Amino acid sequence: METDSYVAVQLLEQQKTLDFDSLQSMAEAVEDSFVFTVLDKDNSIWFVVGDNPLCVMFYDGYLIYASTQQILCKAIKKLRLKAPTDILEPKEGEILKIDRTGRMTTSAFTPKTSYEHWWRRYSPYYRDYYEDTPENYDDLFSVAKAFGVSADEVQALLDYGCSEEEIEEMLYDLSLLHEVTGELLYAY
Repeated sequence: METDSYVAVQLLEQQKTLDFDSLQSMAEAVEDSFVFTVLDKDNSIWFVVGDNPLCVMFYDGYLIYASTQQILCKAIKKLRLKAPTDILEPKEGEILKIDRTGRMTTSAFTPKTSYEHWWRRYSPYYRDYYEDTPENYDDLFSVAKAFGVSADEVQALLDYGCSEEEIEEMLYDLSLLHEVTGELLYAY
Protein backbone atom coordinates (compact mmCIF):
# COMPACT_ATOMS: atom_id res chain seq x y z
CA MET A 1 0.00 0.00 0.00
CA GLU A 2 1.34 3.45 -0.91
CA THR A 3 0.90 6.32 1.53
CA ASP A 4 -0.22 9.76 0.45
CA SER A 5 3.17 11.20 1.36
CA TYR A 6 4.91 8.61 -0.85
CA VAL A 7 2.58 9.43 -3.74
CA ALA A 8 3.12 13.17 -3.14
CA VAL A 9 6.91 12.78 -3.31
CA GLN A 10 6.63 10.74 -6.51
CA LEU A 11 4.41 13.41 -8.08
CA LEU A 12 6.87 16.15 -7.10
CA GLU A 13 9.81 14.16 -8.49
CA GLN A 14 7.98 13.87 -11.82
CA GLN A 15 7.78 17.68 -11.95
CA LYS A 16 11.59 17.98 -11.50
CA THR A 17 11.12 21.24 -9.58
CA LEU A 18 9.74 22.54 -6.31
CA ASP A 19 7.60 25.61 -6.74
CA PHE A 20 3.99 26.72 -6.37
CA ASP A 21 3.00 25.13 -9.70
CA SER A 22 4.48 21.72 -8.88
CA LEU A 23 2.93 21.75 -5.39
CA GLN A 24 -0.43 22.77 -6.85
CA SER A 25 -0.30 19.92 -9.36
CA MET A 26 0.62 17.43 -6.63
CA ALA A 27 -2.06 18.67 -4.20
CA GLU A 28 -4.79 18.50 -6.82
CA ALA A 29 -3.85 14.88 -7.58
CA VAL A 30 -3.98 13.61 -3.97
CA GLU A 31 -7.40 12.41 -2.83
CA ASP A 32 -7.18 11.84 0.92
CA SER A 33 -6.99 14.19 3.88
CA PHE A 34 -3.60 15.86 4.16
CA VAL A 35 -1.29 18.66 5.11
CA PHE A 36 2.13 18.32 3.49
CA THR A 37 5.25 20.13 4.64
CA VAL A 38 8.36 20.36 2.49
CA LEU A 39 11.72 21.80 3.49
CA ASP A 40 13.71 22.85 0.44
CA LYS A 41 17.46 23.21 -0.09
CA ASP A 42 17.28 26.94 0.78
CA ASN A 43 15.67 26.18 4.16
CA SER A 44 12.30 27.50 3.07
CA ILE A 45 9.37 25.54 4.44
CA TRP A 46 6.31 24.94 2.29
CA PHE A 47 2.89 24.02 3.69
CA VAL A 48 0.31 22.48 1.38
CA VAL A 49 -2.98 22.48 3.27
CA GLY A 50 -5.63 19.94 2.35
CA ASP A 51 -8.61 19.37 4.61
CA ASN A 52 -6.55 18.63 7.72
CA PRO A 53 -6.12 21.52 10.15
CA LEU A 54 -2.81 23.37 10.52
CA CYS A 55 -1.57 25.94 13.01
CA VAL A 56 1.83 27.67 12.75
CA MET A 57 3.27 29.75 15.60
CA PHE A 58 6.22 32.10 15.10
CA TYR A 59 8.90 32.86 17.66
CA ASP A 60 12.13 34.83 17.44
CA GLY A 61 13.81 33.20 14.46
CA TYR A 62 11.92 29.90 14.43
CA LEU A 63 8.45 28.42 14.10
CA ILE A 64 6.56 25.44 15.44
CA TYR A 65 3.52 23.84 13.90
CA ALA A 66 0.95 21.15 14.59
CA SER A 67 -2.56 20.35 13.51
CA THR A 68 -4.33 22.54 16.08
CA GLN A 69 -3.67 25.57 18.22
CA GLN A 70 -4.66 23.55 21.30
CA ILE A 71 -1.88 21.04 20.66
CA LEU A 72 0.65 23.84 20.20
CA CYS A 73 -0.50 25.61 23.35
CA LYS A 74 0.10 22.44 25.36
CA ALA A 75 3.56 22.10 23.80
CA ILE A 76 4.63 25.69 24.43
CA LYS A 77 3.43 25.42 28.01
CA LYS A 78 5.59 22.32 28.55
CA LEU A 79 8.53 23.99 26.81
CA ARG A 80 7.97 27.15 28.89
CA LEU A 81 8.01 29.35 25.82
CA LYS A 82 6.67 32.89 25.82
CA ALA A 83 3.77 33.97 23.66
CA PRO A 84 4.35 33.60 19.93
CA THR A 85 4.94 36.69 17.80
CA ASP A 86 2.38 35.51 15.25
CA ILE A 87 -0.09 32.66 14.69
CA LEU A 88 -1.28 31.43 11.30
CA GLU A 89 -4.02 28.93 10.54
CA PRO A 90 -3.94 28.40 6.76
CA LYS A 91 -7.16 27.11 5.24
CA GLU A 92 -7.87 24.23 2.88
CA GLY A 93 -6.53 24.92 -0.58
CA GLU A 94 -3.68 27.18 0.54
CA ILE A 95 0.00 26.77 -0.25
CA LEU A 96 2.25 28.78 2.04
CA LYS A 97 6.00 29.29 1.65
CA ILE A 98 8.04 30.74 4.52
CA ASP A 99 11.67 31.44 3.65
CA ARG A 100 14.51 31.38 6.16
CA THR A 101 14.13 35.14 6.76
CA GLY A 102 10.45 34.70 7.64
CA ARG A 103 9.09 36.18 4.40
CA MET A 104 5.82 34.56 3.40
CA THR A 105 4.37 33.98 -0.05
CA THR A 106 1.18 32.16 -0.84
CA SER A 107 -0.65 30.43 -3.63
CA ALA A 108 -3.69 28.19 -3.87
CA PHE A 109 -4.97 24.96 -5.34
CA THR A 110 -8.40 23.47 -5.91
CA PRO A 111 -8.92 20.64 -3.40
CA LYS A 112 -10.70 17.50 -4.47
CA THR A 113 -14.08 17.25 -2.81
CA SER A 114 -14.13 14.07 -0.79
CA TYR A 115 -17.26 12.00 -0.36
CA GLU A 116 -17.18 12.75 3.35
CA HIS A 117 -17.29 16.50 2.72
CA TRP A 118 -19.95 16.16 0.05
CA TRP A 119 -22.48 14.41 2.25
CA ARG A 120 -21.85 16.74 5.17
CA ARG A 121 -22.50 19.78 3.00
CA TYR A 122 -25.63 18.52 1.33
CA SER A 123 -27.36 16.39 3.94
CA PRO A 124 -29.09 18.27 6.77
CA TYR A 125 -29.37 15.01 8.74
CA TYR A 126 -25.61 14.55 8.91
CA ARG A 127 -24.96 18.24 9.52
CA ASP A 128 -27.20 18.15 12.61
CA TYR A 129 -25.69 14.83 13.65
CA TYR A 130 -22.17 16.25 13.85
CA GLU A 131 -23.25 19.57 15.34
CA ASP A 132 -24.75 17.61 18.25
CA THR A 133 -21.42 15.91 19.03
CA PRO A 134 -20.11 17.17 22.39
CA GLU A 135 -17.38 19.80 22.01
CA ASN A 136 -14.98 17.89 24.25
CA TYR A 137 -14.50 15.37 21.41
CA ASP A 138 -13.01 17.97 19.04
CA ASP A 139 -9.45 16.94 19.95
CA LEU A 140 -10.34 13.27 19.44
CA PHE A 141 -11.72 13.97 15.97
CA SER A 142 -8.62 16.07 15.09
CA VAL A 143 -6.17 13.42 16.29
CA ALA A 144 -8.11 10.66 14.55
CA LYS A 145 -8.09 12.66 11.33
CA ALA A 146 -4.31 12.99 11.59
CA PHE A 147 -4.17 9.17 11.74
CA GLY A 148 -6.35 8.94 8.62
CA VAL A 149 -9.47 7.93 10.52
CA SER A 150 -12.66 9.60 9.35
CA ALA A 151 -15.09 11.45 11.60
CA ASP A 152 -17.85 8.96 10.82
CA GLU A 153 -15.65 6.10 12.04
CA VAL A 154 -14.96 7.92 15.33
CA GLN A 155 -18.65 8.78 15.69
CA ALA A 156 -19.62 5.14 15.10
CA LEU A 157 -17.28 4.05 17.91
CA LEU A 158 -18.66 6.74 20.25
CA ASP A 159 -22.24 5.73 19.41
CA TYR A 160 -21.32 2.10 20.07
CA GLY A 161 -20.20 3.13 23.57
CA CYS A 162 -16.42 3.26 23.25
CA SER A 163 -14.71 5.78 25.51
CA GLU A 164 -12.37 8.45 24.21
CA GLU A 165 -9.42 6.54 25.74
CA GLU A 166 -10.46 3.28 24.04
CA ILE A 167 -10.65 5.04 20.68
CA GLU A 168 -7.24 6.66 21.21
CA GLU A 169 -5.78 3.19 21.90
CA MET A 170 -7.37 1.85 18.70
CA LEU A 171 -5.63 4.59 16.70
CA TYR A 172 -2.41 2.64 17.23
CA ASP A 173 -3.94 -0.45 15.59
CA LEU A 174 -5.62 1.00 12.53
CA SER A 175 -6.38 -2.35 10.90
CA LEU A 176 -8.43 -3.34 13.95
CA LEU A 177 -10.08 0.08 14.15
CA HIS A 178 -11.08 0.00 10.47
CA GLU A 179 -12.36 -3.56 10.81
CA VAL A 180 -14.53 -2.68 13.83
CA THR A 181 -15.85 0.56 12.37
CA GLY A 182 -16.50 -1.11 9.02
CA GLU A 183 -18.74 -3.61 10.77
CA LEU A 184 -20.44 -0.89 12.81
CA LEU A 185 -21.06 1.37 9.81
CA TYR A 186 -22.32 -1.58 7.78
CA ALA A 187 -24.74 -2.44 10.61
CA TYR A 188 -26.25 1.07 10.52
